[in-house]
Amino acid sequence: ENNRSELERFGKEKTSDFFGMLRGFIINQ
Repeated sequence: ENNRSELERFGKEKTSDFFGMLRGFIINQ
């Protein structure tokens, strides 16, 4: 149970990080 929430948080952080990078890339264009 604890391991699953840890994995979900990791996935969310990775996704938000990816979208932040993508947004920054679009702004720089």
